Amino acid sequence: VQGGFPAFRGREPFGGRTGGQRQRGAEPESFGSLAPENLATRGRLVAAAPGLDDYLRQFSAPGLRLMVTTPEGAPLATVDRLAVPTDPNPDRGLLARLYRRILDRPGERRRVELSVPIQDHDRQRTIGVLHVAQSADRWLTLRDDAVTRLLNFTLITSILAVLAILAFAIRLAFRLARLRRASESALTREGLVTDFPETEAPDELGDVARSFSTLLARLNDYTGYLRTLAGKLAHEIRTPLTIVRSSLENLEAEALPEHARPYVARAREGSERLNAILVAMGAASRVEEAIRSAERSRFDLVPLLDSAVESYRMAFPQREFRTELPRGPVVIEGAPDLIVQMLDKLVDNAVDFSPHGSVITVRLLELPEEAVLEVDNPGPTLPPGLRERMFESLWQSRTGSDSRPHFGLGLYIVRLIAEFHGGRAEADNLPHDSGARFRVRLARGRREDAT
Repeated sequence: VQGGFPAFRGREPFGGRTGGQRQRGAEPESFGSLAPENLATRGRLVAAAPGLDDYLRQFSAPGLRLMVTTPEGAPLATVDRLAVPTDPNPDRGLLARLYRRILDRPGERRRVELSVPIQDHDRQRTIGVLHVAQSADRWLTLRDDAVTRLLNFTLITSILAVLAILAFAIRLAFRLARLRRASESALTREGLVTDFPETEAPDELGDVARSFSTLLARLNDYTGYLRTLAGKLAHEIRTPLTIVRSSLENLEAEALPEHARPYVARAREGSERLNAILVAMGAASRVEEAIRSAERSRFDLVPLLDSAVESYRMAFPQREFRTELPRGPVVIEGAPDLIVQMLDKLVDNAVDFSPHGSVITVRLLELPEEAVLEVDNPGPTLPPGLRERMFESLWQSRTGSDSRPHFGLGLYIVRLIAEFHGGRAEADNLPHDSGARFRVRLARGRREDAT
C-alpha cells in the first residue's frame, strides 16, 4: 500500500507515550495539534504485501538469502538461510578433500550477491529491489564433483594405461627370456637346434627370431659339413696314400744308391705319419658307425677294466697305473668293445698330460642306478669355464708340440660312447689342483639308443 502521509512535528500526538508507560492519572502532555500549519509531508509510506514472506519462502534453499527492499533500501521481507551449509555430504572422500585443499585457499569463504530492481506493471516506475546473496559452497560443491569426476577418470585411465604398459612389458620380457634361453641352448652336443621360438610372430621380435633361426640353420649346415669333413678327407686321401706306400715298398726292394736310401726312409716316415693322420681323422666316423651297429649285452665291468689296465701297464711303462675296483660284480648293459675304446681314449689323454713316473688311477664306483668310471691323472688343471666344451668335436687345449696328430676327437668319442650307454661324461679338477679327473656315468638299467 503506497500513499502520502502527514508527519507530526514536535511530540507524539494523541497523547502518545514515549519511552515507558505513563502512570495512570498523570497530567497529559501535548505533542502538537491537527492544525494545518503543524502538518508536513515527509515521503511515501511503503508496506509489504502480507503474502510476500510466504512467496519468498518458496525459493528458500541452504546457503541462499532473499531480501526485498524499497528503492531507498528499507527492508520489506527477508528469507535468510545463508549460514546453512550447502554441502549435502560434508564427509567427502579423501580425493575430494585433497582436491579442495589443493584448489582452495584455506579459511576463505566466498559468496555471490546480486540486486535486481522490481518494477510496476507498466514498467514505468521502480517499486522495490530484490537482493539475492548465495554462498559459493554450492558452486564449490559442483566444481568439486566435476573436478573429482575428471581427476578420477584421469587417475583410473592412467592406472589402466600403466597396467597395460606393464602387461606389455612383462609379455615382452617373457618373449625376450624365451629367445635368450633358446639362444643359450641352441648349441647342444648333438648339434645346433634350429627351431627358434617367436618365429611366427608378426612384429619386430618375430623378425629377429626368424633371422636367428636362419643363421642357426646355416651354422648347423656348416657344422655338419665340418663334422663329416675329416671322414671325407680320409676316404679321399686313403687311395693316393696307398699308391705312395706301395711305390715306396717297391722302391725299397730295388737296388738303390747309398745316398738315395735316406730320402726313401724319410718318404716312408712321412707316409706312415700321413696314415696315422688318416686313422685319427676317421676315428670319430668309425665310432659313430660302430655305435649304430653295436649290439647290447649284459657284462661285468670289473674284469673288463682289470684286463684293460694290465695292457696299459705294458703299453705305457713310463706311467704307474693303479686300480680301485669293487670286489663284487658291477653288471651293466651295453657294448664291451665300446667301453674298452672309451677307456683307451681316457687313458691316452691322461698319458699325454701327465709327467713321467706319475700315477694314473682308474676307479669304478657302484651306485644303485649307475656305475661311475673315473680316471685321475696328475698334471695341469682343466681350463676354467671350458669343461663342457672339452667333449665337443674338434676341440683341444694342447699348447705344446707333439709328433702325433691330434684333432680333438678323443674326448668327443668318450662322450658318444657314454651317451650310447645312457650316461654322460664329466670333467673336474683333482683336490688341491693337482691334476684332472674325467668321470663317465653309465646307466645300469636298459636304455634305448637315442642316436
